[in-house]
Amino acid sequence: MKAFQEAVKAKLDSLRANHSAVNLQRIQLRVHACCSFHLLCPMVESYFCRPRNIGRWGSSADCKSKLGPSSNVEKFDATPDENPNWQTLYRAENARKQLKDTWWRTECHPKRYLTHLLSISNVAEYQETVLGAKMIEATNWAAVAKSETDSPIVSAFLEDIWDWFGIPPTFGQFLGQSSTATYRVRTTPPNQRLLRNI
Repeated sequence: MKAFQEAVKAKLDSLRANHSAVNLQRIQLRVHACCSFHLLCPMVESYFCRPRNIGRWGSSADCKSKLGPSSNVEKFDATPDENPNWQTLYRAENARKQLKDTWWRTECHPKRYLTHLLSISNVAEYQETVLGAKMIEATNWAAVAKSETDSPIVSAFLEDIWDWFGIPPTFGQFLGQSSTATYRVRTTPPNQRLLRNI
């Protein structure tokens, strides 16, 4: 997050040579009032793989998502899924990646695990722009977290959306505590925020 903030500051500083002080201030105020920065951790597919969301996008009854013991889906780990096809796939992928010095373990890659689940269900191959859009709509976002400390990144994202539209979340909508890395700390004065939410 700090690297992103520094990049925004550097971009604003680079505008000084071509803009008057009045125009530069107008640009800074516009960025501050209208811009937000969000991350999904590790990627949006991790939320689709949540066991209580699996059946909402047309998967078959035998498609069982077996994520790791961590309640926070943002710390994605599909190692406990003992399906032999999955075990063979991620071990073979990891062995191949080690030869290329690739850091991301396959069992922690939500897209790969989602592709595995879809193959079990005989659902069409995963494409973000087609099936991904349908999954976003079908996911029960209020059910992603098991407790207030789960999924702080997506909680921050949804809180910022509600804040932008001036609609306070009603009981049952809010997932949990928001990540302070991707949403403003309530005690931070508005004039000290670089963007609307950080």
